[in-house]
Amino acid sequence: MKPPSLILMLFGLATLLSGADSQAAGKRSSSVREVPIYTNVSESSPQVIDLGHPTYVEMMDVNWRGAKGRDNVMARIYADGTEVWSGMIPAYDPTFRTSIRRTVQQVEIRIDRGSAYANWAKLYVNDEEGQYEPGNGRGHGHGGSPAFIGNISDADELARRLVHVLRDLQEQTSPEEVRASILPLKKAAARVFAISSASGQLHQTDVYRAVIGLEQEFANQEGFITGLLDMNLTYDSGLSLITIRERYKALFGSVSY
Repeated sequence: MKPPSLILMLFGLATLLSGADSQAAGKRSSSVREVPIYTNVSESSPQVIDLGHPTYVEMMDVNWRGAKGRDNVMARIYADGTEVWSGMIPAYDPTFRTSIRRTVQQVEIRIDRGSAYANWAKLYVNDEEGQYEPGNGRGHGHGGSPAFIGNISDADELARRLVHVLRDLQEQTSPEEVRASILPLKKAAARVFAISSASGQLHQTDVYRAVIGLEQEFANQEGFITGLLDMNLTYDSGLSLITIRERYKALFGSVSY
């Protein structure tokens, strides 16, 4: 049986995330656009999806019948010319998802060499007005950044908590783990803290970029964080890291872990 403190932490995490999800649901509604393709995509014949006007796309699913004539081929997805996903298409029926999280007008599916038959694509979009801040060349897409649920004070507070957890964790882990995992997380958290403390609302895009960098570092350290839960000594610290990570994901979006 877990100590009462751990039960309370788990309950708090569930409450925290459900509250963030309800805020998100109340703030924006999204729709799914299904685009039939049913053709071979190749290097000379990419599949271009024109959205008609700048549209915020959260993510995209592409279903493939499989690679043709090869064991697998490399596929890539571009949003307004920026690569947002790449992966190998095997010789069976897979569906791949990519996070786009930007305002775009055109999505393109390409194959490096060979060809693969694509069945359909689904784009998870949001057309509501007022969901984007004006583009200044530094946002997530050409049309500006998404209006996340979280704000600068949330990023600041979570970074402080993360640094404290990591500081305590240094005493519980080996020097090798400190160098390979804890220090990179501390640097990413320090960047979020520094930019959050120095930035006003006019520079919130810089804060969001720093948060996304921290989320990516969480992704890099997934194995380390999961391993902390296997030992009694580091279980509480590992759970705290997961709590902070999930809070960032709930407030500022997420990368794939």
